Amino acid sequence: MMKLSEVSEYSGFEIIKNIRPVRNTRIHIKPEGKIVVVGKNAELIQQFLDAKSKWITNKVNQIKSISNKHNLPENKIPFFGKFYNMGNFKKMNVSDLRKTFRDTLKVNAEAYLSQTTKSKIKVRVWAMKRKLGSFSRRKNEMHLSVYLAFLPKHLVEYVIFHEYAHTLERSHNKKFYRIIEMRFPFRKALDLELRKWWLLKDKILRKYDFSKSI
Repeated sequence: MMKLSEVSEYSGFEIIKNIRPVRNTRIHIKPEGKIVVVGKNAELIQQFLDAKSKWITNKVNQIKSISNKHNLPENKIPFFGKFYNMGNFKKMNVSDLRKTFRDTLKVNAEAYLSQTTKSKIKVRVWAMKRKLGSFSRRKNEMHLSVYLAFLPKHLVEYVIFHEYAHTLERSHNKKFYRIIEMRFPFRKALDLELRKWWLLKDKILRKYDFSKSI
């Protein structure tokens, strides 16, 4: 299985091109503006970049703007949107810290789902740094990132409902977003707020080594 990686410049941006046997070309823009593109070959990656050039420029500028405006308070960590002194977390051993974050998120998710649907959806919490969550229709199982526990409760519920909506509509199409907007009519404002907090999460993980703890 061939895996190649190269770094180059495109339209003034640093691009990391990863060549892997993937079905679709995909892109990930990091908080500092670094761009990672994964594709089947160099030609497809270049075609993708050319087609998405304007979108990439706008998205990078948006991410940098949001990231610069929202700084992490000194020696404080958010837990469901409220900031607590870092010392409160340092006192806890790894096992208790992991249990606090994962169990609290799982309990909140299960409670919200019980109010939303009669279907028994299994909730699993994982240390996913890029994905907020995912849903397996085959297993009727929702996977959530443990780092959602940094976010305010209303954003956590927004993410949970987004994943639940995949039980009603598989794809991110107009019907899917109509379902979301029936519960959350100000979806676009929530998306912007969610992006702000998810970028803040990246700052937390860079500043404090939480990845091995929770």
